[in-house]
Amino acid sequence: MDKVGSILKKKREELDFKLAQVSEETKIRRKYLEAIENGTYNQIPDPVYTRSFLRIYAEYLGLDQVFILKRYLDEIAPEEIIDDSPMSVSDRLKSFFHTNAKWIAITFIVALVVGVSVWGISAWVFSQRNNTQQTPLNPTEDVREDTDPVTVVTTPSLEDETLPSLENSLGSIEDISYTTPFFDKLVVEIKADTTNQQSCWVKPVVDGVTKNAYTLRESIDKASYECEKSFRVHLGNAGIISLRLNGFSIERVGDEGEVVSLDILLEPDQYILMDTLKGGIVVDTKRFEHNNPQP
Repeated sequence: MDKVGSILKKKREELDFKLAQVSEETKIRRKYLEAIENGTYNQIPDPVYTRSFLRIYAEYLGLDQVFILKRYLDEIAPEEIIDDSPMSVSDRLKSFFHTNAKWIAITFIVALVVGVSVWGISAWVFSQRNNTQQTPLNPTEDVREDTDPVTVVTTPSLEDETLPSLENSLGSIEDISYTTPFFDKLVVEIKADTTNQQSCWVKPVVDGVTKNAYTLRESIDKASYECEKSFRVHLGNAGIISLRLNGFSIERVGDEGEVVSLDILLEPDQYILMDTLKGGIVVDTKRFEHNNPQP
């Protein structure tokens, strides 16, 4: 099976295109084009850039973008080694404990913590009852049946409970107003239409760093991020989500209940590229440029 780089290089040579020409017209640096053709993807800063460059390069050469991206994913996927030899019961047990050692340890620790907590609470309740029973009664007072004290637990409101826990995940949730598109940095605002009582699960990745997942709902219906070069987000209900991207408005990114991923890449002072993925496959691409105010 031919590798992606070989396919692209062969097509380029058939069209008699030079790397310098391709680099100038696609705005992809020559060293990245050479890395793609040689299969040395580690010379490209981020996998998001690699997929975007492959899509642009394939489109430029007139090749099927989905085919090229799928071949690339197959190429970088680790080979699966299948062992058909039967395993003994002891080997199976060893394999199970080795594979699930982390979860077994976590389960043991959780069970231990719960057990200690239950023991501590039981001991406290028992001591309180003993203290109550040992308190002498005033003979002139009526004898009443002992009752355990009732503890009232107040659950914080959604806003009080959720906002602090999202401090490390959300950017500023204040409105951003940009009337003129810009290309020196990447600013993404995610807005959820929660008027119909729906919510959307969100998991952001800022410049390759994965942030805590959260849910946009009720009073928390928007979030914003400022990035240096790339932003990726996974959405659990894309139908209620709209974006504002460096001054550009994107009203719809998917259907209600649909799981969608967005890969947004900034080429400083040149363009912004946004890929929409469903099931790991690129289904739509939008490109924002200085001379093209809307995709």
